[in-house]
Amino acid sequence: MLSGETIICAAPNPWESPWHNRHQIMSRLARQNSVVYMAPRPYLRALLRNPRQLFEKGTRWREVLPNLHVYRPPAWAPVSGQQPLRDIFATWRRRDLARRLHALGGTDPILWLVSPDQGDMIGQWHEKLVVYHVVDDYTAYEADTAGAVRLAWLRRLDEKMTRRANLVICTDESLCRRKQALNPHCAFVPNGVAWHAFQNALTEPLPPLFVHLPRPVIGYIGVINDKIDLALLRQVAAAFPHGTLLLVGPEQLRVHTAEWPALQLPNVRFLGGQPVDQVSHFMKGCDVALMPYRLNAWTESINPLKMYEYLACGLPVVSTPIPAARTFAEALYNAPAERFVAAIRQALAEDSPAKHAQRRELVRPHSWDHRVEEISRHLQAVLASVQEKKQGCKKTKK
Repeated sequence: MLSGETIICAAPNPWESPWHNRHQIMSRLARQNSVVYMAPRPYLRALLRNPRQLFEKGTRWREVLPNLHVYRPPAWAPVSGQQPLRDIFATWRRRDLARRLHALGGTDPILWLVSPDQGDMIGQWHEKLVVYHVVDDYTAYEADTAGAVRLAWLRRLDEKMTRRANLVICTDESLCRRKQALNPHCAFVPNGVAWHAFQNALTEPLPPLFVHLPRPVIGYIGVINDKIDLALLRQVAAAFPHGTLLLVGPEQLRVHTAEWPALQLPNVRFLGGQPVDQVSHFMKGCDVALMPYRLNAWTESINPLKMYEYLACGLPVVSTPIPAARTFAEALYNAPAERFVAAIRQALAEDSPAKHAQRRELVRPHSWDHRVEEISRHLQAVLASVQEKKQGCKKTKK
């Protein structure tokens, strides 16, 4: 395991948001390193629309786990595209965090970036290493919402970030191969699961809600965003009028908002976001779990966390045929939209305690502990290479 380092993770989501892979990775790296989880930076345009953010109360620096601090950048130094404000605010932000890093005793940190628009952070804290963690094809994600100018801008940022990083970590293998054309220091590390935590949750009581839910309970647990085929979910709800379609997770639609009201059916229960430690409890109460993704350029390169978590609960999983579902082809029911309902019926009919046990064991080697050990090996190798180059430069100068 990597140890003795200071890591700044610039996150696009608050620490309190539904947990993503960066939450899992950073909470484990913090066991032997000092980690700063940087919440999203405020933007000047958003502040002008809502000036009340300038007066938000609450600490901007807190320890949420041993060695893991959450840092909220100051609203009085927002990101701006206009000079000279851009440079002035950037200097203020840099000094604000540098002061806190100094108090921690952290010098020459590892900078962990997860979005192509974070490239302006490189070089601000004398970091020894820049990691670009690519968890999506970001340009494919924006293709549905961004205009041609913004899309071209994002592609340039993504390419520049890929070239500048010392290490690029991709959660999708095909995405990793594409990145290797720009940077040879790429590693494919898929998502994982907190396997032991899910096994412990299986021994605990179900949430009281499940006592009253008509069976079968067909569940989707996760963020409801534009990757999700809402029309397909409505089709599922209509096919099981005496059962329950359970949706657990925040609704974050940007494009397909007009389709959301059509899901307001009597047998659809939408619970919204739930505390992180309760997600597994809602999951285990389902009879079958869904991965109802649209088939497009965005979902070609996703590696869903829920796939690992569903299997860790032992659940039968029905998925549209996205590439990531091939990872566990023997355990998942992959079906296009026209056969999706039939696949759910088959999954329910074939389920058994023995199959539950098989699924749990199938995903056991994919624990986050194993993933973080793998990431640590890549980090240590690149750190050694960077250090070797520095030593070589020093000898050349002499």
